[in-house]
Amino acid sequence: MKVLVDIGMTIILMLLMAYELVGRQAHEWLGMGMMALFILHHVLNRKWSKSIFKGKYALFRLFQTIVVLIILITMLGSMISGIMLSEYVFAFVNLSSGYEIFRNIHMLSAYWGFVFMSIHIGTNVGVMTDPIWWGIAAWPVNEFITSNDFSGKAVIPFCTSSSSGLGQSGELLEEMAGSGTWQEGMRFRSGVSEEDVTNWVKGLEF
Repeated sequence: MKVLVDIGMTIILMLLMAYELVGRQAHEWLGMGMMALFILHHVLNRKWSKSIFKGKYALFRLFQTIVVLIILITMLGSMISGIMLSEYVFAFVNLSSGYEIFRNIHMLSAYWGFVFMSIHIGTNVGVMTDPIWWGIAAWPVNEFITSNDFSGKAVIPFCTSSSSGLGQSGELLEEMAGSGTWQEGMRFRSGVSEEDVTNWVKGLEF
């Protein structure tokens, strides 16, 4: 569900930036869709919001949090100014003055939001590989997991093994980490081809 929402937001964002292509009316309805998915995105990731005042703030986590706050500001700027400028969806809002001010706010919010959303996407997905021993991750991985803060990151574990399956390795690593959004992983046989791995990575759609 989370992945589908994020993919939907990315597609709508691209269309919103192509204003001349889609036209004003479609732009406004796309904006409504973006607002709905933005709210749903935060509902689905409420665990992160609840942990914002918990744990230690390493430099990277601080950077991620600042980026998220900037995105929130730009989204609010885009939404509020979009409503004020609307000629279709919120046509009942009769803006008698301040058109240029709201237009400038809308443009600045949209373009800076695009920049920081790109940064957010690029810094919130992590892929971790490890060998698998009898259904659990090899014990040397434990030190890495417990020594790092995965808050605000999506973690996708994958492993190599000649015989053992994933077992409970993903669940155990997630429990050990205590942070991050852990997704279903993948186990590759020892003779896996580069093509198989590449196709799997492409299928993750991030």
